[in-house]
Order: sequence, then structure tokens, then C-alpha cells
Amino acid sequence: MAPKAKNKSAQREPAVIDNKEKDDLWKQHGLEDVYFQRGAIVNFWTVLGGITVAALLTQLANLINEIQKGRWHLLLYFLTAVMLIVHSWVQNLWGGLVLRVKVTMLHTFILLMDLICLAAMCLQVTNPLIFFAAGGFYILFAMFLIIYLMRSGAMVDLTPERVEGNKTTLWTFLVFMILCFGAVANLFWYPSMNAEIGWGFFSLLASIAAMLMHNQGMKQERKDLGIP
Repeated sequence: MAPKAKNKSAQREPAVIDNKEKDDLWKQHGLEDVYFQRGAIVNFWTVLGGITVAALLTQLANLINEIQKGRWHLLLYFLTAVMLIVHSWVQNLWGGLVLRVKVTMLHTFILLMDLICLAAMCLQVTNPLIFFAAGGFYILFAMFLIIYLMRSGAMVDLTPERVEGNKTTLWTFLVFMILCFGAVANLFWYPSMNAEIGWGFFSLLASIAAMLMHNQGMKQERKDLGIP
């Protein structure tokens, strides 16, 4: 019986790996690094995205009070914020899948600033002037992000047509950004409920248009890259 106990004890002993083999394991980099960087970026956005959702939820009580006062149009700004949160999450998740997005200081900074601006929009759904000011900077950093991805080689796997499509997206975002700052000027110099209603419809329709544009691009990239 004693030898059997000895064998069981020996089986439970962990395998010994010498220091050289450990060093070799640390030096191995490949597919697991791609998974790690993709996961890290998605997790980073998920944490910040959760903050934007929490920021939006803090404004529900203020929104209900304002609607009861007759400012029903503020619901348009709330819905715009919801659309942008969804669009931003899908866009970054999809980018992590199809682009060669690497963990870098510059990419992280641009993404952080973009989501801070989105959180500011969520906190100001009852204040259209500040909402559009934050929205203008949100679009600006979104443009910086596209330019960074184009110049860093992250889009190397996309077809030339899709890369050109991102250039079109840049011009579209530029128009949206100018209109956002135009809304700030209008609401600052000529504040009125009609102006808030008009710009509210614009913000909602623009956010829907951006989602449709990106969804169309995703469909094409699925086909180009053979993604199920």
C-alpha cells in the first residue's frame, strides 16, 4: 500500500519548468497578442460606455420635470444620446474586429476624449446649447480617431473602396460638426423654444443617419472579409 501512496503523491507534484523555458514563454508573441489588444480596447470602451449610460440615467428626473413644464422636445436630445451610445459601442466593437487596432497612447487618448464628450452630452440633455457644444467636440474627436486609424495602418485589410468610404465619412462628420457649432451660436444669440425644437430634430435625424451609414459599411466589410 505504501508504494501506491507514494505514486499518488508524485502525480500531484507540479511540473517543474526551468528558468530558460519560462523566459522563452515570455518571449513568445503572436495570435494571443491580437486577442489581448482587441479585448483590452473593447473592455476600455465598455467601462467608459457604462459611465456614459450612468450619466444619461442621472438626467431622467430632470428630463421628466422639464417635459412636465412643456419642454417635450428635450426628449429628442435624450433619444439622440441613446443613439450615439449605441452607435459608438458598435463602431468601436466592429473596429476592434476588422481593423488592426493596437494599444497605443494616442489611440487611447483620442478614444477617452471622445467618450468624455459623449458623457458631457448625456449630462446636458436638458440644456441644448451645452449639448451641442459637447456634440461638436465629440464629432471632432471622432474625426481625429478616423484619421489616426487611416494613418496608423489599421485599415490595411480593408478594400480601397472602403478606405475611400471613410474619407467620405470624414467630410460628412465635418458638416455635422459645423452644424453643431452653428446650433451653439444660434441658441446663444437667439434662444427660443422653436430653435430648440428644430435643432432637436436635426440632432436625432443626424444620429440616425450616422448609424445607417455605419451599418451599411459593416455589411460591406462583412462581405469583403468573409465575416459570418
